[in-house]
Amino acid sequence: MLSDKVKEMYRVDSKNEKLWKLMGRVVKEDDDLSSFLKDSLKDYNPKDIKAIFNAKGANNSHQFEMADLLHRRKYLLLTLLRNGHVKTKLPFVVEFTGTPRSGKSTTIHNLKRFFEKAGFKVHVIEELTTSKFYKNSILPLKETMSLGEYNLLILNTAFDQLKEAVQGDFDIVLIDRGINDRQIWNYIRLNSDDLTMEEFSNAAETYSKFSKEWINTLVVLKADSMISIQRDYISTLYLEPRRFNNKDNIDTFNNAMREVQEFHESSVTNFASIDTDHISLITTCMIVANIILDNMIKYFILDDIIPEDEE
Repeated sequence: MLSDKVKEMYRVDSKNEKLWKLMGRVVKEDDDLSSFLKDSLKDYNPKDIKAIFNAKGANNSHQFEMADLLHRRKYLLLTLLRNGHVKTKLPFVVEFTGTPRSGKSTTIHNLKRFFEKAGFKVHVIEELTTSKFYKNSILPLKETMSLGEYNLLILNTAFDQLKEAVQGDFDIVLIDRGINDRQIWNYIRLNSDDLTMEEFSNAAETYSKFSKEWINTLVVLKADSMISIQRDYISTLYLEPRRFNNKDNIDTFNNAMREVQEFHESSVTNFASIDTDHISLITTCMIVANIILDNMIKYFILDDIIPEDEE
């Protein structure tokens, strides 16, 4: 039983707790499923892991509680997936956007390892506009077309990458700044008169259509501009001024992110916004992992395995 502190800190929803308990009961009552789950967890000794969390006088009990919960739910979901209890073979797609230095890249990396260690097939789509492919193949075309045409090229390229990944043999696709992130930048360009309202609206309509069809969960990680800059300095060795990570630029980005939140919420099945100002990176990762697992079990698991008395 999770403590109230852990439930509040890591956004554990009581409604979803009931669903997980139900799925656990379904597995327990099926000999094949139960055997698969027990075999998956055979090398896991929670007492030893808890002792490591709290070694040398540390008090990380709440972190262990949540890590233990995530670990068990991960394998419970895998048990159902690998034994045919799924309503789709398409991967679960998660897009990430947010303030620089809010923990986005670290969270994606940790999630990839978290799921891969259990045997999930995970694919990560790297941030397009910082990739070598973009710099070599897309950026040289910028001078040959209007900003609206160039923006559409970026959108279509991001969508092509997503479509290819969805058609691959993956359980989970994690996207670092995808088609919903582009709308934030479009809003910034609209306010700086680099895009017309017509171009902005047309792109928004296209983004929303693609997103509703392909993106299962959009995760937005937020940080105050000064905290973002502070994290940038303390995570690197150099003290020279930042080209992008300055207060004006980050405030502009955060304001645009707030303005398009309603658009984001209406363009995906599941939307999660997390303020990372006063929480650690590992707490951020655990919150996001919990949200994704909750959404994944609803996305994948067949409705007909739920007992009639629970409907």
